[in-house]
Amino acid sequence: QAILNLKFQYQRAKFQNILAASLLGLQALRPGEVANLKKEDIDFDQRLLILRETKSQEIQETPIHQNLLLPLESYVKHLKQGEYLFVRSSEKQWTRKDVYHSVQELGDSFGIPDVNPRKMRSSVAHYLISIGVPMNVLSKLLRHKDESTAPRHYTHIYENEIVRHATNSLQFNNQPQANEE
Repeated sequence: QAILNLKFQYQRAKFQNILAASLLGLQALRPGEVANLKKEDIDFDQRLLILRETKSQEIQETPIHQNLLLPLESYVKHLKQGEYLFVRSSEKQWTRKDVYHSVQELGDSFGIPDVNPRKMRSSVAHYLISIGVPMNVLSKLLRHKDESTAPRHYTHIYENEIVRHATNSLQFNNQPQANEE
């Protein structure tokens, strides 16, 4: 166990970068929400993340993406109760700036320039729109306090997808018509 704990301490910084990016890209969390996660904010029985410090200043719950369950379980088993998921080498809690820096560093290492948490959250919204998720559901998934927020921010994308779908739905009969004489 001591060797496993030592391995975790050695690899924690790299794992934190990947986990933070995963929470942003699969859960559409905001940087501050990622930075403020503690061990007890993960309810594996209910498969929920409990977000205590949100933009709306209200505690919110969001389902954990199935692809994050195993990595989160593996990660938090090394943490003490009350410990933040994301800490610097000095053991001080991450800030939202640390989340930004982590994502940029990870993007650079994979050759993805200009990636940031805001773009990741927006990408989640764009993807969900492209697969036909209704705007009111999107607002709930992004945890907007007001349901009109998603349409206000993503209407142009939504309308473009509707036009694309309508265009792709058009079917033409390419059979040449017989000439009537």
